[in-house]
Amino acid sequence: MKISLRRRQFVLAATGALAQLGLPRVPLAQSQLAKPDSIPTVDSLTIRVLTDSSYDTPAPMKNKWVKVTRSPFISRADYRKALHNEWGLSLALESRMGSETRRLMLDFGYTPTALLNNMELMGVDGSKTDGLIVSHGHYDHFGGLLGFLEKYRDKLPADLTLYVGGEDNFCLRKTASGSPGHFADWGVLDRNDLEKYRVKVVPCEQPTVVMGHAFTTGTIKRTSFERVRLLASGVAIGGLVSHWSWTLDDLATSANAIRAQQGELSRVLEQRAQRSRAARRLLRAESFPDRS
Repeated sequence: MKISLRRRQFVLAATGALAQLGLPRVPLAQSQLAKPDSIPTVDSLTIRVLTDSSYDTPAPMKNKWVKVTRSPFISRADYRKALHNEWGLSLALESRMGSETRRLMLDFGYTPTALLNNMELMGVDGSKTDGLIVSHGHYDHFGGLLGFLEKYRDKLPADLTLYVGGEDNFCLRKTASGSPGHFADWGVLDRNDLEKYRVKVVPCEQPTVVMGHAFTTGTIKRTSFERVRLLASGVAIGGLVSHWSWTLDDLATSANAIRAQQGELSRVLEQRAQRSRAARRLLRAESFPDRS
């Protein structure tokens, strides 16, 4: 039987599966992750779905390993407050290994309004968070992050770390605006904002240990609906417009990092990086909006 999982389904399913695959109390080298005996189990993992497109997922089930409990839809303290459903995903993870406890935030939904509202109603104390994870750079997975940091940063660890899937997490997405050849912004996770909130960033292109209780898989090759677009102010990687202050000449170097996934497109980027004037003429020819 062939099973097809969308990205959100994969994140949810993978998180549940990894409940039985905790990591040791000390960091492991990335090469060690390939050794089965280096991945002991955690004693327990609690996953709280803070933001999702519907309230009734996952469905209740009868399983000796997994228990699903519904949170009240309406606040017991104030009937005017209710859980907010919206496009996006945010999970609060709490794992236990012996006497150790780790609390991680995996993604942050589309808006801080829904995220913070649901955290309050579900009794999730953001000030006890040990670390942050962003699975990928779509706005519906990091849109609530800055609001979360604005509220809780002063109460979080001084060395607060954000684990990200890779460089494409910081790319500016563009979406069709309705006018042929014109594109509208669809959000960007800005490093300047993370520096403002004193957040350390750890890229996880390779399997990486997270806070001693979890790990990332590293980059998973996939076919994306996103496409590369070249702009005068940046370059899109995997269909994602990079948010940066490089010059076009820097693209020759960056293209090496993405050749494995972009193939022929990366070589085109190298050529364009060496000819900025040609790139500007190409920009006009492809009818991108006037950005002057």
